[in-house]
Amino acid sequence: MSKSGPDSLLQELTRLETLRDPHFAKSVRAFERYVVRFDAELHPMDRASKTQTPIPIQLRDLSRGGIGFVCSEPLEPQSIWHVSFIKDGYCIGTQALVVRHCRLIKETTYLAGAQFCISSGLLIQMGIKPSALRDGNQAIPSDQQDNFLSPDDL
Repeated sequence: MSKSGPDSLLQELTRLETLRDPHFAKSVRAFERYVVRFDAELHPMDRASKTQTPIPIQLRDLSRGGIGFVCSEPLEPQSIWHVSFIKDGYCIGTQALVVRHCRLIKETTYLAGAQFCISSGLLIQMGIKPSALRDGNQAIPSDQQDNFLSPDDL
């Protein structure tokens, strides 16, 4: 399968902009999205992932809560990644995110949306067991469950 180059991703973004419905975005989103064109790359958060090569992406839009982008590879919904924002060949920032949707829009181009999330490294530093992160079924370490306060108790 041939990979889409940066130029073809930009061309597809330009085409997508003609289809954008500004009323939908304002009625559904928690945060306002801003149209941006920015290079970035995805890195798997799980080192056991089959994909260890960064996946280049082109940002479509950005908000305080997430990003929309196009890429040349399908991404699994609920997969967790680090995104590196690239300017002039340098990484100017990174953010952990979870893919919420990814769909094929052209032969080798996928439109995806992702929500920002807390980094697994930070969770581990705060006492969450790595095996719990991998399994996804233990939100609070068993030895700290009694310390959790419900929002009603605050």
